[in-house]
Amino acid sequence: ENHTISILEQQAYTDELTQLLNRNGLDQALTTVWAFCKRYQKHIGFIMADIDCFKNYNDTLGHYEGDNILRQVGEAIKACCKRETDIVSRIGGEEFLIVLSDISDTYIVKAAQEISQSIAGLKIEKVGQCSCSPFLSISMGIATATPTDELSPTDLYKGSDAAMYKAKNSGRNCICF
Repeated sequence: ENHTISILEQQAYTDELTQLLNRNGLDQALTTVWAFCKRYQKHIGFIMADIDCFKNYNDTLGHYEGDNILRQVGEAIKACCKRETDIVSRIGGEEFLIVLSDISDTYIVKAAQEISQSIAGLKIEKVGQCSCSPFLSISMGIATATPTDELSPTDLYKGSDAAMYKAKNSGRNCICF
């Protein structure tokens, strides 16, 4: 009986395809680290990452291969976020949110660069008219803050999302802070 419950719980918080956290899992994990950072006045950062021109891959190679690519990207991101407190989630089709706590701005920029290189290292051939890179790439937006009463996780979510769109509009395959 307990086994069944733990499986259901895992399914409720885990994205089946990539085995990363889903939105539910993200919210749950975030509640804990946000409270910690607020209490101890630690810096927290969000990285919003979106695969460039992903539609091309799905449309050209089909959803089976598209899913395979999402899995590889998820693994590449996770491999760069090794600390116990690092949160890696898939929050949409080809969108990932990474939350790093107790960090400096320098640390989170380095982490984003590492993720970008890790994904380039997969050497997934680009498809279609996406000119941002010879291989599959991602655009990333970063927002950081030290939590206060006035600030909510939603503020950082919106900030990292806006920065990610700026990265998209700057030619993709880049990081905007």
